[in-house]
Amino acid sequence: MSLLLKRTLPMAMTSLIAISLILNFFLDLGPMGDAWEGALLSWCVVIVTAAMGLGLFNLVKLHMVTISKREAGKWPFSLILLASMLLMILTRVFFTPGSDAYDIVFDYTYHPIRSTVGQLFIVWLVAPFTRAIRVKRGIPDLGGVLLIGAFALVIIGNSPLASYWVGFEHIASWLLTVNNLATKRAIAITVGLGLLAMGARIISGREKTYLREEFQ
Repeated sequence: MSLLLKRTLPMAMTSLIAISLILNFFLDLGPMGDAWEGALLSWCVVIVTAAMGLGLFNLVKLHMVTISKREAGKWPFSLILLASMLLMILTRVFFTPGSDAYDIVFDYTYHPIRSTVGQLFIVWLVAPFTRAIRVKRGIPDLGGVLLIGAFALVIIGNSPLASYWVGFEHIASWLLTVNNLATKRAIAITVGLGLLAMGARIISGREKTYLREEFQ
C-alpha cells in the first residue's frame, strides 16, 4: 500500500496530467478541455507560489542559524541580507510607487546595484575568455583569438568608443544578429529536443528523479 501511494500513484497522476495537456493542445476537446487546462495551470501557479514561499522560509532559517552561531566571516552578511529583504518587503507593502521612500529604496538603490552587478559580470566574463587563448609553440589558439576578438568588438560597438568609427557599431550588430542569433537557435533546438526527451521519459514512467530516493 505504501509503495502504491508513494510511487505508483504519483507517477500515474503525472503521466495522465501530461497526456491530457498534450491532447488538449493538439485536439479540440471543447469547453471541458479548456476548463481542465485552466484549472491545471491555476494549480501550477499555486504550487510555484508555495515553492517560492518554502524557499524564502528556508533562506531565512539558514541565515538565522548563521547569525545565531556567529559564524566567523558569514554572520554579518547574513544579517545584511535579512535586513535588506525585510526593508524591501516593508517598503513595497507600506509605500506606493512614486513616493519618496519607494523611490529611494527601488529607483535610487536597488536598480543601480543591479546595473552594477551586471557590469561586473561582464568584467568577470573576460577572464575565462582570455584563458581560452592557449598558446602552443608560441602561436595562440585561433579559436580563442576569434572568441575574444568578437567579444571585444561587441563591447566596443555598444560603448562610447563606437562614435569614433561607425564601423564598430555595424560589426557589433552583425555579430549579434547573424552569428549570435544562429548560435542561440542551435542552443534552443538542442534544449527543445532535451525537453521532449525528458517529457517522454516522465510520461512513460522511466524518469523517477522527482520521487524520493527510496521510491525511485
